[in-house]
Amino acid sequence: MHLRLSLAALLCLFALRVDASTEETEIEPEGPRLQIELGRSSIAVSGEVSSLAHEAILRQLLLQRFADHERDIQLSVRHVSPPGWALVTELTLKLLAESWSGQANIDTRRLYLRGITLDRKAAEFAAARLRRNLLPGMALDYEFAEIYPPRSFERQCLELLRTASRGRPVEFGRSSAGLSGSAYAVLDELVQIAADCPAAHIAISGHTDNTGNEENNIALSEARARAVADYLIAGGIRADRIRSSGLGSAQPIVREDSNRARQLNRRIEFDFSFAE
Repeated sequence: MHLRLSLAALLCLFALRVDASTEETEIEPEGPRLQIELGRSSIAVSGEVSSLAHEAILRQLLLQRFADHERDIQLSVRHVSPPGWALVTELTLKLLAESWSGQANIDTRRLYLRGITLDRKAAEFAAARLRRNLLPGMALDYEFAEIYPPRSFERQCLELLRTASRGRPVEFGRSSAGLSGSAYAVLDELVQIAADCPAAHIAISGHTDNTGNEENNIALSEARARAVADYLIAGGIRADRIRSSGLGSAQPIVREDSNRARQLNRRIEFDFSFAE
């Protein structure tokens, strides 16, 4: 169900929102649980995942979709989890990424989901995909409200830039700063949006995994970030709007020694802003 609300009604909605824990409870389900609380500037995720790979996926999603939020992540591995648990939690997080704020409580019997969205169509699309992938016998208790706050041109630009770069890795040749073919589509889209948003500034940071010499890692990450910056500048974006830096392996997404973790930690990140 969707409601249309003005900003004036938003505080009322927050005041009347009933937390899932206050509702009449059923028999405690056996199996994993996950809770997500999304505010305007923070997100908290706690509960159980099926594997370290599952945890890495959720952490990567949080970094990509909630880059400007303060993140509180408390996850533990529960290896005995039903098939599909990882997918349900991932799709729930993607649905909340379309929200202004919201909350989700998930167990093997029920998915309780409440949210406030700025884009009803995007939320409905994400909800439909979630419904198709519920666990057998799982009930979906879902309600989203839609609000239409006045959105400045700057905010619209930020949303477009973040959407264009979200979840789309910029890839390079092995141990080199040469852009791979798949990187060009992402960067070309960023060039087009940045050209339409001439006041937007772009910060580019390069990251590596923790293998090899850290001095070499920093140099490689700097070269990769610079290669991305040079491509944007060659596309017509003024150089004074772009800043690049290389951080080596100092800021990993996942702190574990595995091929999957190293792959996640090798990345280019974008940060978009407007001058005060």
